[in-house]
Amino acid sequence: MRQIEYILLLRNAFITQGNHEEIKITSTELSKILSTSGRNTNYLIKKLKTQNYLNWIPGKGRGNQSTLIFYLSFSEIANLYVKAMIKENRVIDIIDFAHSFLSDFGLHEIYTLLHQSLGAHIEKIDSEYISTIKLLIPQEIKTLDPKNVTLYFEAHLISQIYNTLVLFDEMENKLTPSLAYDWKEQEKGKKWTFLLRKSVQFHNGDLFTSKDVVFTFNRLLNSPHSSIFSLLKDIREIEMVGDHIIIFHLKKANYFFPRILSSFQCSILHHNFPNKEDINGTGSFFIKEHSEQFIRLTAFQAYFQERALIDQLDIWMDSFSQQIPNKMTELLTPSIHSQKASITHHQQLLGSRFLIFNSMKHGPSSDPNLRMAITQMVNTTKMIEELGGNRISVAKSFLPEISKTSSIIIPSIESAKNYLKKSHYQGEVINLYYFHLNEGFETATWIKKQAMKIGLSISLKPISSEVIANQHLQLDADILLYSSILSKDIELSLYTLFKSENSFIRPYLTKESCQSIDDKLEKFSQSEDSAERNQTLLQIEKFLKDQFSILFLYHSTNTLNYKSHVRGMQVNSFGLIDFRKIWIEPDSLIVK
Repeated sequence: MRQIEYILLLRNAFITQGNHEEIKITSTELSKILSTSGRNTNYLIKKLKTQNYLNWIPGKGRGNQSTLIFYLSFSEIANLYVKAMIKENRVIDIIDFAHSFLSDFGLHEIYTLLHQSLGAHIEKIDSEYISTIKLLIPQEIKTLDPKNVTLYFEAHLISQIYNTLVLFDEMENKLTPSLAYDWKEQEKGKKWTFLLRKSVQFHNGDLFTSKDVVFTFNRLLNSPHSSIFSLLKDIREIEMVGDHIIIFHLKKANYFFPRILSSFQCSILHHNFPNKEDINGTGSFFIKEHSEQFIRLTAFQAYFQERALIDQLDIWMDSFSQQIPNKMTELLTPSIHSQKASITHHQQLLGSRFLIFNSMKHGPSSDPNLRMAITQMVNTTKMIEELGGNRISVAKSFLPEISKTSSIIIPSIESAKNYLKKSHYQGEVINLYYFHLNEGFETATWIKKQAMKIGLSISLKPISSEVIANQHLQLDADILLYSSILSKDIELSLYTLFKSENSFIRPYLTKESCQSIDDKLEKFSQSEDSAERNQTLLQIEKFLKDQFSILFLYHSTNTLNYKSHVRGMQVNSFGLIDFRKIWIEPDSLIVK
């Protein structure tokens, strides 16, 4: 432990005492607070006194009380500590120390100072001015391999590091060129030809060719556990015509095929991807440093489109703050000395939080009456009122605009009890699995309390990396609490959710239900009319509700705070910033 951490620990124990106030204490009590021997305590106190953190007046005689006087408040010491540690890039060490040794007040103060000291900065390094965004995110980045990504912040980083053949433009609501500058359909939707850009560089300097496209999609076609696999398995052959033309031959017509290729999971990899430790994309940022809890992204100078305006992005991953409900993170806050105005951006997210009943496990949760009991016991309006946070409105669909026009039947605890009596439930424990991210634990706990009111026993189980495999959840989970955030390409998002064998829905449906969905999706993929496709997706959603397979809970909002000197803010449908577009007004923000 650093010396400044000892003074923080000591000041935390007397956090209500003011500066220069006399505190009576014995050396033994002091050693207990610092968890050090008497000898080490004396050494530390002398050091801290020399550094003008405190004064120590020993009591006369053995065991008598001495006088302790602090010259700095907890906040003042914490500010010095946080600044020094950030200079050394030791953000995670700050968090580990705070969670291990400080009170709730001290922990809150550290987090406040930490977020104030991170954010947007322009730093002079040698003779160069470097613009940097420093972020602390409340989750761990498990992977940056596009085919394995499930979390939306991971997906967001993928889009900054890699490129796809085509992009879905959220503003224009249409496909636009990316690594492919043109494409065309032939043979009534069974053949798709893409023309590839020339002179595009990977981060290691290698040139992008059709060889990389073939490698990427062959890899996906050999990855049955990837959520994109089911959407691509109709590819019969991938044909290279020279270095810059690629042809996809499909087993059957699919007019939606180019939209599938805009998925982040179809990001193009270098053909030597498995043989290289470093992640190597063609995107606007490359990974300069990557550890378990820290990622540094640097602007790629040779990016084939417009170079990112920001130079560097530092991201620390704080798994502790997943356990702090309703924490509003100020992602882009400048130094605490800046007087710049703060801007708050609220955005309703597409998608919803929902419960999925596991029809693959034989047990109480397969009983329609028990499912109705759970539907009646979960009063989502009451949940939103009691828990607040980012919960904004009752969900009756994945789409907020559909929920707004849906009638809301107020659930009843008495009705829930009656349905439970009609069921075959005999007091068995119902396993409810949830992701320990954002407000997942809060919501799961609230549902468990409601279940107790009707005599239903629920055991809460977090979904970790060890149990995320569907095979395990299919065997053990009765109900799963999931959240699906959709991109602005709603058609692709819902198509993936309903089609993928590894989504949050299909693994828990019967074969008969999956076949019924597939029949509708066949019609979807063969239609060139967007309105007709959207109607098919809504029919599938209604089918899931009518089967009591899914129970929608609520829609969420995302709150993003940033300072006015951060310009070019473009927030996507996930409520996340396009790092390629932002820049920092210099003003007085230069840190020397």
